[in-house]
Amino acid sequence: MKNLIPIFLFIGINAFAQNESLTVKKIVLDNGFTVLLNQDPNAKDVYGAVVVKAGSKNDPADATGMAHYLEHLLFKGTTNFGTTDYVKEKPYMDSIIFYYDLLGKTKDEAARTNIQQLINLQSIEQAKYGKPTEFDKLIKSIGGTNLNAFTANDMTVYHNEFPGNQIDKWLELYSNRFQNPVFRSFQSELEVVYEEKNRGMDSPFQKVIEELHEQLFKTHPYGTQSTIGTTEHLKNPSLTKMYAYFNTYYVANNMALVLSGNFDMEKTIPIIIEKFSKLRSAPVPTFPNYASSKFDKKELIEVKYTPIKVGLLGYKTFAKGNKDEIAFDICSSLLQNESETGFLNKLVLNGDIMQSGKFPLPYNDDGALILYYIPKLVGQSFTEAETLILNAIEKIKKGDFTDNDLTIIKQEISRQRQQGLESVENRVMNLAQIFSEGSTWEDYLSQVKEIEKITKEDIVRVANTYFIENYLVYRSSMGFPKKETMQKPGYKAVIAKQTKDSEYAKKFIESITPNDSPRILDYSNDAKLIQINPSTKLYITTNPTNDIFSLNIERMIGKDSIKNLDIASYLFNQFYTKSFSRDQLKEQFALLGITYYAYVLDSRFNVFFTGLENNLEKGLPLMKALMYEPLVDEKSIESIKEQMLSQRKSEEKEPSEMGRMLLNYARFGKDSENLRRLSSKQIKALKSQDVLTEYKKIYAYNTNIHFVGKTPADKIELMLFTVFPKENTTRKVELADKKTKAITKNIIYLINDENAVQSQVYFLINTPNFSGNTADKVNAEAFNQYLSEGFSGILMQEIREYRSLAYATGGAFINPIGKNNPGVFYAYVGCQADKTNDAVAVLDSIVKHMPLKPDRIDMIKSGMINSISSNFPDFRNISSSIESGKQLGNLQSPLVEEYKLYKTLTFDDIIKFYEPNIQNQPRIITIYGDLKKMNKKKLANYGEIVELKLKDIKTK
Repeated sequence: MKNLIPIFLFIGINAFAQNESLTVKKIVLDNGFTVLLNQDPNAKDVYGAVVVKAGSKNDPADATGMAHYLEHLLFKGTTNFGTTDYVKEKPYMDSIIFYYDLLGKTKDEAARTNIQQLINLQSIEQAKYGKPTEFDKLIKSIGGTNLNAFTANDMTVYHNEFPGNQIDKWLELYSNRFQNPVFRSFQSELEVVYEEKNRGMDSPFQKVIEELHEQLFKTHPYGTQSTIGTTEHLKNPSLTKMYAYFNTYYVANNMALVLSGNFDMEKTIPIIIEKFSKLRSAPVPTFPNYASSKFDKKELIEVKYTPIKVGLLGYKTFAKGNKDEIAFDICSSLLQNESETGFLNKLVLNGDIMQSGKFPLPYNDDGALILYYIPKLVGQSFTEAETLILNAIEKIKKGDFTDNDLTIIKQEISRQRQQGLESVENRVMNLAQIFSEGSTWEDYLSQVKEIEKITKEDIVRVANTYFIENYLVYRSSMGFPKKETMQKPGYKAVIAKQTKDSEYAKKFIESITPNDSPRILDYSNDAKLIQINPSTKLYITTNPTNDIFSLNIERMIGKDSIKNLDIASYLFNQFYTKSFSRDQLKEQFALLGITYYAYVLDSRFNVFFTGLENNLEKGLPLMKALMYEPLVDEKSIESIKEQMLSQRKSEEKEPSEMGRMLLNYARFGKDSENLRRLSSKQIKALKSQDVLTEYKKIYAYNTNIHFVGKTPADKIELMLFTVFPKENTTRKVELADKKTKAITKNIIYLINDENAVQSQVYFLINTPNFSGNTADKVNAEAFNQYLSEGFSGILMQEIREYRSLAYATGGAFINPIGKNNPGVFYAYVGCQADKTNDAVAVLDSIVKHMPLKPDRIDMIKSGMINSISSNFPDFRNISSSIESGKQLGNLQSPLVEEYKLYKTLTFDDIIKFYEPNIQNQPRIITIYGDLKKMNKKKLANYGEIVELKLKDIKTK
């Protein structure tokens, strides 16, 4: 086996070297602005980002959360767009800046309240001119999707996807947004950030993550301050400081544009130079050189924060770009890896510990590695579990691993690098990180060559260098961290009432050239279909990017029809064969560079293989034995049972999960999957052989095989069916058909959780009048766009932008599931508990009296037309998209006909869908949260109140 090592790695290295779609061109404009361009003619669209080399570590110590809050405000427009008259708007903006500076200097609470009311009055006046969601609207008008941004420790990134033929318009918008920005809706957006902080408080593990950073980075802003900021600093924001931060770090020589996808690079470069050369340059302060904090002994932290016992071992490592980075990546992967051959993987698979793994914290200035574990529910202490992990580390430090172990990890990392770069979004994010840390794309690609050079001696050296005796031991027993609560402010809603667009927006939309030939999935030509026999289809799709195949064996039966099939998907990971034990089988696959897993849906069971295509033929006999001749022992299911029981304990501490379960109950009643699942008692009684028997029932159902690779169709057919049986079953497709509950009157389901900071609120409406014809579907899609697509959707505007009731809100009409069910409409708000009544009132108003803004129809039409190509599936999902469409009875992509109707859409078409399907239909409202902070008497105005217990919506 030793001679296989350089062969496998050579394949991985050459895949990078020969792939022209991974070429990156770097340009630095005269103002210092960096441009990174990756042209890929095989991509369906373009992913673009602007990166700022400043993040939360750059926040002033007395104004934490600054970078993150600024990121929110840079969606609100500039002096050119986002306003109908900036000259008239500016005096109110100046007053708001003045009053916020005054607020920061004022300690008296009564005086502070008066100042905040003055700010509110000025904000209401400003809103007569401001249009804070206009940027989102303009992005959507060119077919842009997934508009977002994030603030990390070392950088801030603004990004989204868009059609390649709109690249000039996208560049116009993104260059303009960073010139003369106006931080409108400051007061409203601050409440949104509060709500984002509330969401984190409801996560039992958020507190653990924050404290880990505090302990691992004691002297660096990575640990001394958080990205979202302290409550005290959020209560005293300064627009003056925020503009100072923007002027300091948002300068051309500290920023980069990153583009990857299907565009003409040579035509695009002059546009970039024209647009982004306008950004100003300025010296950027040198970031302080904080000495990395080290542990001078083993430090023990014991807390009670989590619903189950959780332990973490924290080891200090190094900043990104360190010479040991690759060797230590391989070293830590010997502990845990995707192929499940690592020492920690085996502890979990063997049931020696319930869960264990790694997560690195690689930052530009410092780093750490966290090894986490969950002790067995019964009979295992923290110390016992930690000893198992420390013994695993010791094996690596002593070199107690084989050449095969090293080969597997090297191949896996190389393959993961290649596969990760299939996505233009991933390429952009990699380039953003590279720019942030001051590295190069060439350095990144060359790391694959460096992997080949790593020796066993290198691994032993880095293990002994970084896995030392001085480290952090963090233990969380069952308990609840104290949660901060914030009072609901008494502000009036800041509603932008004007209907007209800015002059900039009018000209922008008028100048958009629609995509007259969008790429629509071709059922006949985008993937080759071979009908092996009446019950077996083989789909073949060409891989245009690399030499990694994927093979999805899709059985047309799922967990709604076969008992315990979901548990069989977990147990699949423990299968072995007559020739190989479980660990030997995983090693055989891993040596071939192939990974596998199973997953189950309501009406599908899938086994997914991916790996190096030159080893596919060698791997097929292993695949056959795994799928058709599996063996399993009784011990195998014990760790699965324990993990399931642990999940049952944890789920009740996750309000968002409980909110979804309550919604599921409202929709399906006794057919809810949470009520149909096994009880804890039944889980404890599970036997491996019984589950294996259930798994083998899938053999009787139709099969779709989806292959993606470069092997010719005739050869892959011969290769597969020389090994796999040509099954010709008599069982036809069984689509899940869970019965949706009828809704005959307005009902409110309530479940109390006094520990929840946020309420999880859903509205649910059945749509029995929905016909399902093409016109109805197009009208429904336009309605979804109007209601909830992006920041300019009605829900986001009314709930978040105008009233600051929530960080997260959304909703949509969903097409019927099964033959006899209606379509459904749902809307969601996650809000601070004392805002629940307000949120319900606003949602009710939107549902019953939806705000009508006919002027948006041109933007909606343009966006729907221009986003068709962006919504084209990536090459690994083409055939499954085709098959899914056929299962719904489509002979061609529905978009072929829908596209024709997009072009003739009117606002009346949205009304035609809304009025009969949504407006006057009875509904169910579900609320999970702290009921004592709500007014139940007022809630009763919206329907009959039914208070439930957790046992009503889920089995224990």
